[in-house]
Amino acid sequence: AVHDDWMPHRDGATGLFGRTQEGAEWSYRDAAADFFAHQLNVAMVTGAKSETLLRETMRSERALNVDGWLCRTLAVRTGEPVWTPVKERMFGTSEYVKDGLLPLLELSGDAQVRGRIGDLADTMVARSSQVSRFGLIPDGRSEVIGEVLQSLSRLAFAMDRGEYAEMVGRIGDAVVEQVLPGNQGLPAKEWDFDRDVAVRSVVQIRDHGNEVLVGMGEAFALAAHRGYVLGEHEWRARAEGWAGPLARMYVLVLRHGRNEEGLLANRLDAASMTLTDSSANDNWGYVLCGAESFVQAAQRFGAAAVKEEELEEIRGLIAQTVAAVVRTDGVRWQGASEAPSGHQDGYADSVESAVYVLAHCASVDAGALDGWIDTQIAWMYRSQKADGAVDRHYLDGNFMRTALLYSRLRSGGWRARERTGEGAQGGDVDEGGGWSDVGVGYERLSEDRAVLVVRAMSERGWKGRVVPDVRRHARVMRLPWDWPRINSWPEWCVAEEIVGLRVLGLGVDGEAMGEGASAEEGVEVEVGAGAEVIVEIRLRR
Repeated sequence: AVHDDWMPHRDGATGLFGRTQEGAEWSYRDAAADFFAHQLNVAMVTGAKSETLLRETMRSERALNVDGWLCRTLAVRTGEPVWTPVKERMFGTSEYVKDGLLPLLELSGDAQVRGRIGDLADTMVARSSQVSRFGLIPDGRSEVIGEVLQSLSRLAFAMDRGEYAEMVGRIGDAVVEQVLPGNQGLPAKEWDFDRDVAVRSVVQIRDHGNEVLVGMGEAFALAAHRGYVLGEHEWRARAEGWAGPLARMYVLVLRHGRNEEGLLANRLDAASMTLTDSSANDNWGYVLCGAESFVQAAQRFGAAAVKEEELEEIRGLIAQTVAAVVRTDGVRWQGASEAPSGHQDGYADSVESAVYVLAHCASVDAGALDGWIDTQIAWMYRSQKADGAVDRHYLDGNFMRTALLYSRLRSGGWRARERTGEGAQGGDVDEGGGWSDVGVGYERLSEDRAVLVVRAMSERGWKGRVVPDVRRHARVMRLPWDWPRINSWPEWCVAEEIVGLRVLGLGVDGEAMGEGASAEEGVEVEVGAGAEVIVEIRLRR
């Protein structure tokens, strides 16, 4: 509904959207990163007819930028460039890649998205001009270098590009060897690498600064894999050199960065280790994912430079933070001046945080967090108007993103595909059939057993096939393991783990997956109006 509310505001000539529905500028830091990419994702997931137009939008914005140059703000009506400072262009480009294109690529593996993200990743590497002791890096701001760390750590694997890994290495060395020693072991919001001093020494624990906390966890995962698995001595030395300082960084943030309620706060003063903004941080799960990525990599490869007790302390602090979160209900995560429940984006980001943590952090109380997600998504949905609109502002994209994350959690990543003819297999269907007429719910019952409920939501009933997710972290992103990461789509039930499917109904058990059959094919079901079918799923232990 949000997607449909926005489509009439796509400019017919340029294909661009504004920061608001009537906005005059296509800005890469928000209209592209936070809105457009999720608008396209909704179309791709649901098979909407708008997908064709939105793909034209991507072709248009690409053509309106000069090859090999960082993205510039564009006028919506004409496509003409709006003067954009170089630092803003690096920021906008890194935002579009990290917040917009990375999740599009991981969920779809789409060739057009892969081409665009590769162009921009190459450009960020080529246009990096900030001098550090370890070579050129993109910027001195923790937000920008953190975004590049997150993006290139994954793309180094997804695209098999050594230069992406080398940029991650240079940034990581600069953070560990220059920033952390000069700022009490914590990342400064902005660092002057020329003079080796902090421009802004405050530690930003919420977004617009916490990106480096998240990114260093992924950078360490990359370094550890290359060092310990691939046997690259330079990377092993990096991993060993980074491990101790990063362990201390995560302990300090998770110990001193929480308020009286135990929630991660917004800002921390590095010198005094006291909070300068104790408001609840809606991006709490981003930081926890970074810390968990670090812990997983250190334990997976047995990094000698960090003690197991330190890793267990980080895990304990993660669990304590989540315990504090699940005690809340309706916290104004963002926009205390907004009426009366705060801004929807705060709930969108906080529920997003919870979904990532539920998927990746084994030390937390999963049952409590799972239930909390159900209650808090309701606060986000309350912001939607009867006609489907939310704010008619680019942050509507985050509403769509979290709605998709939540739906995938509750469906286990299973997708309903309607038959388009006798013996024919159709795609995910837009309005008038398929996905809007069927409900799919998933429940993991035990280590080796789960169920799928398929319910017809319309009077005409439903006939089609339900198919499971696959290991996208390996197939699409080519990651060595499914490490915690934001702007991703957790894998709840994947074909590679399914060893049996059985349809239960009408008192007869029907085998849906015979010997030698592939679970990727899913199972065909026919459901009468208002009725449901249950599929029993046997999982590999």
